[in-house]
Amino acid sequence: MYKNIKRTYSKEIRIGDIAIKPDDVFIGVQLRRDRHFETITLTQELYIEATFERYKTEARECATPYGRRKETERFDKMIKAPEESCIDRIMYLKLRGALVWLVCMTRPDIQYAVSFLCTFSTSPGATHYTALLDVLGYLQALDQQMFFSLMDYTLNPDGGPGSRVVLTGQTARLWKKIINK
Repeated sequence: MYKNIKRTYSKEIRIGDIAIKPDDVFIGVQLRRDRHFETITLTQELYIEATFERYKTEARECATPYGRRKETERFDKMIKAPEESCIDRIMYLKLRGALVWLVCMTRPDIQYAVSFLCTFSTSPGATHYTALLDVLGYLQALDQQMFFSLMDYTLNPDGGPGSRVVLTGQTARLWKKIINK
């Protein structure tokens, strides 16, 4: 199967001798399959670590995506920065883009915070940038992955057509505990 995929893609792009393996990274998402438990784990640990490494001098680990517990109220009270106090927009957009990619792929838990902070893209201030760094710090502090479990249920005991349905679900592992979403 993987050889067919490689052959198909090699017609479009130069692949060379890159090995395609079943458990690997695809578009920045690590894929792990556990056949025994019938799960597929999607994670972006390497991407989060690399992003945190770029901002490690500024970012701090936080318990919530809205900053430290005592500071969460300031998140809701953010307003557009006055023109004279705006920070470098490109710097803000780079970090925002890195976090949006995570939201789109494997991290729905930070969606509200990142979407809210995206509204300040035209005039970001230091407070907005710090809030983005706090979201990144939250990601670094957690041990979270998305699990997609394939559960096979037999609906028709005779095993005829339409007798099976595959249900998918996801759970997030926060602080090494399972929480159903």
